[in-house]
Amino acid sequence: MTSPAPDAAPRIAILGSCVTRDAFALEEAQRFELVSYMARTALGSFMGRRTQRISPDISAIASNFQRRMVQEDLEKRGRVRLRTLDFDALVIDLIDERLPVARFADGGTATVSNEFRQLGVPLSQYTKIPPHSPETFELWRAGWTTLLSLLDQIGARHKAVVHRAHWVVRATDGRSTVDDPETVYAANRWLNAAYEHMASTLEAHQAIEVPTRRVLADPQHQWGLAPFHYTAEYYTEILRQLDVFLERTR
Repeated sequence: MTSPAPDAAPRIAILGSCVTRDAFALEEAQRFELVSYMARTALGSFMGRRTQRISPDISAIASNFQRRMVQEDLEKRGRVRLRTLDFDALVIDLIDERLPVARFADGGTATVSNEFRQLGVPLSQYTKIPPHSPETFELWRAGWTTLLSLLDQIGARHKAVVHRAHWVVRATDGRSTVDDPETVYAANRWLNAAYEHMASTLEAHQAIEVPTRRVLADPQHQWGLAPFHYTAEYYTEILRQLDVFLERTR
């Protein structure tokens, strides 16, 4: 990887979800260059083995973006891209760990996203491991260890920054984001355990997090009301903290 010119826009890669990507839709995010967005993939699948047990017709997915996300997850293309990608920061969030993981008989893995389900792969072909479970935590932890090894190989561990995003119960208008708040609490317990593990393998400054009192869902969010669709103020703060991180690493 080459060093950027002092006045070049910082190059940002995302391995995560819309909670990070949405920040770069803001006008003030034009000071960054988004060079890669890898999403709809649980880390246990992203860093896992490719299965040879299925050969689905990817063209069944109408959206180009969704088709690419599923193909990259199945073929493990994202981690290959990381080896050659120029980036100043790799922002990692874990919100897509809400998706189940498929484990195939040959040891291969895949993320069971809505788009994956469109492929029509029979459930009999794989074991579905539920999200936010002890089983997925072990898969995730193995994936994290392997990802760190990859980053070490390319000299980029210091460029990883963890976006410690959490699910929220309430929106700004007081509405609940879910029918059962325990869903949010369970997700956050899992996430906190993962974030603590990540913190034990990185430096303290390699994390960005919006204070809890400022984390609210936006009922008018472009993707709809959800526990992880935040207000514009949230994304602005994430960009500010990313600036601080980059000042330490560039």
